[in-house]
Amino acid sequence: MINIIKLLLLNISIFIFGTLLYAGLFRTSIFEDLHVYFYRAVILLCIAVVILTIFLVLLKQCQKFIKIEWKDIIICLTITFCLNFSFLSLITVALDRSISVFILSEMTNHNTEVYTKNDIEKVFLDVYMDKYNAMDRRFEEQIISGNIERIENGYRITEKGCNLIEIFRGIAWLFPIDNRFLYPPK
Repeated sequence: MINIIKLLLLNISIFIFGTLLYAGLFRTSIFEDLHVYFYRAVILLCIAVVILTIFLVLLKQCQKFIKIEWKDIIICLTITFCLNFSFLSLITVALDRSISVFILSEMTNHNTEVYTKNDIEKVFLDVYMDKYNAMDRRFEEQIISGNIERIENGYRITEKGCNLIEIFRGIAWLFPIDNRFLYPPK
């Protein structure tokens, strides 16, 4: 029972350390020129896991503080990577691009006001779309991802982009969701 508690405490401690390391890397200039948040976040997570691996290997070599086995290192790294990647995918990426979060934040900043639907639409268009250049940002992300390409007089979807949409449509079929965004009117 004591070994299980020690292993649990080790995993929790390493996860917290790894998560703080990962969060700290965002405060650095590492890959700061990579303007697609998700891509930068994945690279920083990989860097954090590499640093964590080095730390755990050194800890294993030391063996003074705690007896750690290779399986423990693999479990700690897997837990840290998977939980942080899940958090990245579910929370931080959504915060970076969510229309709902923007609307709620706008209403929080002016929490004594009553908004009509038209008020919200106007703020959304004026601030989110125009002031924050949401469309330009999304186009650049898709160009960097290789889903669209810039051509002489505009943009065109690439084969990679078409394939991605087919994958998304398959997922939408498998998990019945509102798929209007996947089948816009022609």
